[in-house]
Amino acid sequence: MASDVVSKWDLAAYRRAEALLRILSQQSVREALENLDEAGANLGDAWRTKSGDNAAIDSLLADHRKAIEQLVDVSSDIMQHRAAAELLRQRRRTR
Repeated sequence: MASDVVSKWDLAAYRRAEALLRILSQQSVREALENLDEAGANLGDAWRTKSGDNAAIDSLLADHRKAIEQLVDVSSDIMQHRAAAELLRQRRRTR
């Protein structure tokens, strides 16, 4: 089953999106992406080398989930600030 999921990954699209985020994003998003990259690399390494060590893999999977949540939180904060700023600009234009 896992091999089916991996075979469907569009790694080129992922790398383009990641590069665009790195170029256009604030430091907090870049740091969250770096944490996610590191957590993903650690998890991938564990899947390849620690077969049968469920505790280690579960711990790294939890770290990966936390890194995803961190990226979502940081991105959400930025989008909320941008939306709020746009609303303020619109209100100023209508006055």
